[in-house]
Amino acid sequence: MYNFGGYGVNHSPLFSNYRAVTMERLPFFRFIFLVLLISLPIRISTAQQDEFLDELAERTYAYLGSDWATSQHLPWSWRSETLSGGDYANTTEIALLMMSHLGAYDMARDWSPSWATVSNELEAILDQLLAWQTDSQASQPHGPNAYQHSAFYQWYWINWNPPVVGAGDGDKIVPSIDNAFLAAALITLRSYATAHGHTSLATKASAILTNMDFRMWWEPTTSRFYLGASNNPAGGVPGDLLSNENRITNFVARALNHISAEEFSNSLDALVQNSSTYDRNTTQTDDDIRVQRVAWDGSYFTYTAPGLFIREIDTEYANDTLIPATWAQIAYAMDENYSFWGLSDVYDIGSGGYLQQGGPPAADTGRLQSHIGVVTPHASAMALVTPYRNFAIENLYDMTIQFPNAFHPSYGFSDSIMADPASAQFGQTSDRFSSIAQGWLFLSIVNAEAGTLWNYFYQDAGVNIAHSEFVANLTITMPKLLPPPRPILRDVSDVLVALGLNANAILPAGTVYQIERTTNGNSVIIGSVPVGTSTYVDSNLTCSTSYRFRVRSYDVIGNVFSDWSPYLDVVTAQCVDALRQTFGLYADGQWLFYVVDGIHRQDIRFVFGPTEPGWLPIAGDWTGDGIDGIGVYKSGTFILRSLTSDGVVDDTLLFGPPSDALPVVGDWNGDGIDTVGIFVDGAFELRNSNSSGNADWTFELGNIYSIPISGDWNNNGTDSVGYVNGNRFYLASEGSNPTIVTSFDFGPEGWLPIAGDWNDDLVDSIGLFHEGLWRLRNNNSAGIVDYGFSYGDVLGIWKPISFDDSVEVLNRLFAATVPQPRVPIIPGPT
Repeated sequence: MYNFGGYGVNHSPLFSNYRAVTMERLPFFRFIFLVLLISLPIRISTAQQDEFLDELAERTYAYLGSDWATSQHLPWSWRSETLSGGDYANTTEIALLMMSHLGAYDMARDWSPSWATVSNELEAILDQLLAWQTDSQASQPHGPNAYQHSAFYQWYWINWNPPVVGAGDGDKIVPSIDNAFLAAALITLRSYATAHGHTSLATKASAILTNMDFRMWWEPTTSRFYLGASNNPAGGVPGDLLSNENRITNFVARALNHISAEEFSNSLDALVQNSSTYDRNTTQTDDDIRVQRVAWDGSYFTYTAPGLFIREIDTEYANDTLIPATWAQIAYAMDENYSFWGLSDVYDIGSGGYLQQGGPPAADTGRLQSHIGVVTPHASAMALVTPYRNFAIENLYDMTIQFPNAFHPSYGFSDSIMADPASAQFGQTSDRFSSIAQGWLFLSIVNAEAGTLWNYFYQDAGVNIAHSEFVANLTITMPKLLPPPRPILRDVSDVLVALGLNANAILPAGTVYQIERTTNGNSVIIGSVPVGTSTYVDSNLTCSTSYRFRVRSYDVIGNVFSDWSPYLDVVTAQCVDALRQTFGLYADGQWLFYVVDGIHRQDIRFVFGPTEPGWLPIAGDWTGDGIDGIGVYKSGTFILRSLTSDGVVDDTLLFGPPSDALPVVGDWNGDGIDTVGIFVDGAFELRNSNSSGNADWTFELGNIYSIPISGDWNNNGTDSVGYVNGNRFYLASEGSNPTIVTSFDFGPEGWLPIAGDWNDDLVDSIGLFHEGLWRLRNNNSAGIVDYGFSYGDVLGIWKPISFDDSVEVLNRLFAATVPQPRVPIIPGPT
């Protein structure tokens, strides 16, 4: 199971993750490369994205396939743990459930259903559709269950046994769009069944398709399809929105050869509308978003849904429509200061009814934002098949972090979330789980991960004919440069901001990123870096100051600019006192120390100990004279170096097993002398003298995966141990039988722990090191980084060490090595 929030990072909400960050964050030393800010969301890795999407898919399908959400093998339109109702199914919902069963199997995950289970569900659904369509079902209390043995109605009552069409006129609408989605699902299922030898499924799907006739909706004088009315396919209004969901009707009608190539071309021409622009209400115009071929209601669901069957994302159509419309959704939510994005038709928060709403640009402005600030997870999920996949994943992931109540452990996402922080209802979620929303969400993941719907829909010959004619009908336009994703915050200090840069598409040769910084309303382009640059550091900033950063792509050869990315808003950390503890690195006999004791800033480097790999550094007062020495450990052997009035003394002692142990050092008994210890397989063995022998104290803490640490956690003059699992620290009491006195999370997993008195308060506190990056805390508790900096390289061979003594002591240790060769210079922090 995926552990949400389990990346070793304390996440705050994303959409505001990059934007409205109020940071009492990261007061620390001014070093050049900055470490990751643990209290902000980060762009998750590809592996982590896959893990998150897999858990999201598992939970969503757990709802779709559950007995709670289905009756008679058909989907409840919605279910609620607090509301009654929803026991009816729409034709599109039935289509999506079929595809969800197929997609869940085709993903081949540990949680995927068996083919026997899937086959049983699909056979039952097809049998029910055929029974309705052919009038073979005797139970018809409200009249025939299909229109003229061909088309299916709007709503069916599924708790009846057997299910029947509803009694009201609204139930008996003959909808062209819903029948088109059902036909697309049947085509996909037929292709899958044919390819895998499931003859019964293929035969039944083909029989239903043969009985369907899309010409009953066709209006030849306008070359449009009617949307349908009660018991009248040629009722309602003709569809005229190319960018609305009804374009699936045109495509499927051609794929089934119900209209000719000429009629199909004319039908597409009849749907084309004038372009529309989302004006972002800034003084600039280059950030406005233009969507072509558009006259739509703003709902992302209706805009995107056909693209899960029709491979539109590979065509110029997507450059004109789907891609800029997705960008408009993201930008609109940002401009409105919502925490998340995704405006679509949805059940309202709480126990509210169904909202038909969307975001700009839209022809039907009356449907924009029926309830200000209400967003839905399925909208961003449907963007998974666009170049904004990363945006979509982060948006969904951060919904689970900020509002875990919106993400049910068994049923997936609630249908809506109030995303407007200015609303008193901020964070409230819908009481309902929607079949159609869960279906689109799940199938978006299926297509993004396995391509199931596309792969098998396009195995149909008629679909390929329709697609080639669809593409030929498009006016070819030069694809616009896509805006890059919002920069991510790698780290921030009082004077520096480190930005992470990521491409979201293949860009022309010669394209660069231009980076803009805005302060107090004044904007300046601060850098231009080649595409592929992953990090940009902006330095010489002012502490406790708000900055805005954004990025755009610039094709130098073509002299073409993309739109700007969304802003990343950052507040630099407050000014604080400097780090006062010397820190260092060790690798293969080489020691590097950087003295930062509040007075000195000095780099000291020397050689001590064996030069072979595997030795680990330690430091402590080996003699009780108040002067720290250094040492190394490997395979049961300690080599300790102490200072004397005449120079240095090296002592070798044997303690511990010949392999697999890690060293610890501390004044275990309060006698003023630091002595050695080891940790192996969840057990500590400590010596109270620096000599060979057996352990004086042995006790178990941690496990085989733990990494040990030690320090004086409470300023009582006696050291005690602790350990780290993942990113959780466990600190113990002192003595021969210690217990854990505190535990807390800090930083990411996989970093090496370290302890030291970083601020001279006589209390040792924890820190982390990884590939040249340091994070230090002044308190032994969860919280922000107090000192973060870069020192060392990224080779991964260096081990961190803290040194609680003066620059004079280090200089004497250095002098004892002359004329040993100096180790290579690693620049100190500046």
